[in-house]
Amino acid sequence: MTNNLGPINDLVENLESISIWIELLPDIGSLKNEDDFMTLGIEAMNRCLYLMRVGVSLAKTKNESMNGFSKNKAIIVGHMVRLCKLYDGYCLHICKRQLELAGIFQRLIIETEIRMSYLLKKGTKACFDSYILASYRPEKETIADLNEKGRERELSPIEKRIRSTILKRLKEDKISQQKLSKNKVWNTDGKDTRAMLRDLGREYEYPYLFGASSRWVHGNCDSEVLCFWGYCLYFMLEHSGGKLGCVNH
Repeated sequence: MTNNLGPINDLVENLESISIWIELLPDIGSLKNEDDFMTLGIEAMNRCLYLMRVGVSLAKTKNESMNGFSKNKAIIVGHMVRLCKLYDGYCLHICKRQLELAGIFQRLIIETEIRMSYLLKKGTKACFDSYILASYRPEKETIADLNEKGRERELSPIEKRIRSTILKRLKEDKISQQKLSKNKVWNTDGKDTRAMLRDLGREYEYPYLFGASSRWVHGNCDSEVLCFWGYCLYFMLEHSGGKLGCVNH
């Protein structure tokens, strides 16, 4: 008889290994320099990534394991998979000491976690339907543009294919073109990130996490100039002899 417990045994061994690693962690105060801290940090991040992947791969029931998830559950699992991929990229750039790129991944991780936590808290059909509809904002503009072009000339093969693909997805999600064209709310439940955090009782986190990381993504917050200048000072410039020079990466 074939032994199907190989992966399970590997999982148990890996989890035990992580548990032992945690027990043997050195005191942070005993680390002598930045390299020691980075080495420990990367080791912790790699183990964290493994645990995240294990968590995503677990199904609540045998039926879900064999047949997949319902649509709303699939949305949550999709967020979890996205978190794993983003965290993988975050670890990669941390290892390369590319902190400006790691900051972009950090912002995306924060944004994904907030939205997932909000969806989990609400858990209503209306909330998930709102999330799905809001995700079609680019498609709304694309369909409008293609419809306008279609009234003036015959669409090219690639334009026809783009249009038919969008319409197929809309049909699968039970969203009519009319409903999409009239929609003006492009956030889940009409709430931006700050409002979601407020609903979660975590609004205090906004300036420390989501707000502070905005500059790494697109260089704008209250003042685009100020934020991009902060980005340059932190990652691209260094003081030398009373003057500023470029950081040598």
